[in-house]
Amino acid sequence: MRGQGEKAVVIASVEALLPKLIPPEYWERAALSLQVNQETDHDHLAQRLVLAGYERLDTVSGPGQFAMRGDIVDIYPFYDLPVRLEFWGD
Repeated sequence: MRGQGEKAVVIASVEALLPKLIPPEYWERAALSLQVNQETDHDHLAQRLVLAGYERLDTVSGPGQFAMRGDIVDIYPFYDLPVRLEFWGD
């Protein structure tokens, strides 16, 4: 029981809190679907990721980051393990 003027502190991992912090409507608007053999414009992909709240860096090291180096795109989702996309051809 807290006394008057005391503040509560919550200790939890980002993974535990994140699904509760982002409204479902935002996830629906930010969703991006890519398929094998689908042509994708790199600039458009980068714009979509930035609009979804991702930070563009030279290399990814944590959730919410992405990096583009030539035909390789690394994405570290907010809620899962990082993924690497390889785009070959035009």
